[in-house]
Amino acid sequence: MQPGLDKYGFGVWTFDIGISEKKYNVIKRPGDIMGAQTMFIYLPDKNLSVIILANTDSVNLDDFSDEIIKQLIQ
Repeated sequence: MQPGLDKYGFGVWTFDIGISEKKYNVIKRPGDIMGAQTMFIYLPDKNLSVIILANTDSVNLDDFSDEIIKQLIQ
């Protein structure tokens, strides 16, 4: 997957994240409406998908998903 505009393309954001001196490709799609949030994360290098569903908007799902990614890769 190659982004078309900055880090965005085909409805998802794609970027590399550095963990333990190694880079991993991450594909993300966040969403929120009326106090509910979602986050889809795909790590193609690990063939791993994570879906987060939240019925609150009081948590920053970008930060939360980054922590989940780090825990899954380590």
